[in-house]
Amino acid sequence: MRTGVRVDIRLETKPTVVADCRRTPFADESFRWIMIDSPYSKEFAERLYGTGKHYPRPGAILKEAARLLVPGGRVGILHFILPPYPKSLRRLSVNGIMTGTCHAIRAWSVFEKVG
Repeated sequence: MRTGVRVDIRLETKPTVVADCRRTPFADESFRWIMIDSPYSKEFAERLYGTGKHYPRPGAILKEAARLLVPGGRVGILHFILPPYPKSLRRLSVNGIMTGTCHAIRAWSVFEKVG
């Protein structure tokens, strides 16, 4: 079981593993908990990180997270939307997160792997 691993496609962020979050090098059922804070849109990814052409859609990220989770494992994703998710996950909660006055509210969605 792995702990404390940071994955990012950008080498300059000094992640533990440089990889596309939609296709990670980890074995199935390697994690009990995954936290996701990806770019919130293609435009956001391009403007802040220069990675717009590689924009990972939230549903694709959750599909990979479901593969990586042990049964009963959980994944949380911070985004502006409640993303689509695979049938192997069930939604546990959605909570609004505010980052300050005049900022858009974000959704912290938590899912559990069924099985």
